[in-house]
Amino acid sequence: LGAVVLTAVGIVAWRWSTPEETLAPPRIVPLTSHPGEEHSPSFSPDGTRVAYVRKDEGATNGDLYVRLIDGGTELRLTDTQEEEATPTWSPDGSRIAFVRTPPLAPFTGLVTNETRVLAIPALGGAETVLTTSLAGPNGGLSWSPDGAQLALVDRAGPSSPSHISLLALATGQKRPLTRPE
Repeated sequence: LGAVVLTAVGIVAWRWSTPEETLAPPRIVPLTSHPGEEHSPSFSPDGTRVAYVRKDEGATNGDLYVRLIDGGTELRLTDTQEEEATPTWSPDGSRIAFVRTPPLAPFTGLVTNETRVLAIPALGGAETVLTTSLAGPNGGLSWSPDGAQLALVDRAGPSSPSHISLLALATGQKRPLTRPE
């Protein structure tokens, strides 16, 4: 009797959790088609736009772009000789935080300056430097739900391990959240 009850309960639970209608297979839709590299896509909070980094063929660096998901012309947000990476939308969709890495030093491949974390209006405009980091372009950025803070990968010094810091945007104060050995 115990086995029959468990089997009946399992069937009821399976039936209750199985959707009635079959979902259509996902449809892949190309958003861009430029020659070169396009990477680091980030959807806007409302899902209508995508921010990404585009590096044209023959270019030495990538710049930040935004495009409507439904099509239309892309909007170039940055145009520098430095490398932009990890675009991340603010919770209200008004700004995009990103990392800018200086060009590599000739012959050494070493980063010569601190990496900067910046924000730019999502429709273009003046950039704001939020902080600097010695961690380079690795790691992502993540906004707090209220948009008041930004989590980022950081380093105390060139030879110290990477850790996660929390940046208070109102004050510019960074606070380490992790302390790797």
